[in-house]
Amino acid sequence: GTLILVRPNQRLQTGERVVAVLKDGEVVFKCFAEKGDKYYLLSINQSGKDYEFRKDEYNPVRAVYTVIQSMRDEKALDRAMAEAGIHHFWETKLKELD
Repeated sequence: GTLILVRPNQRLQTGERVVAVLKDGEVVFKCFAEKGDKYYLLSINQSGKDYEFRKDEYNPVRAVYTVIQSMRDEKALDRAMAEAGIHHFWETKLKELD
């Protein structure tokens, strides 16, 4: 998992990572975007779910917080990537050194 530090009461900017608490209480880690009369919570993973809300809709989301720092378990990330068939570019270089 990833530990994150969030900042409440900060103006959200398109492209920032955020933590959002949805109406049903689900907590999601997404990329925020604002375009026209809509807000978007875009999945950070290709297989994840995106959310789209009109600016005049206040019920779907309880809160959105800007992520200002994160810390992750690198070994857990490497294992998850390997299970998904994704590899760091430098892993190829390591194999070439053998």
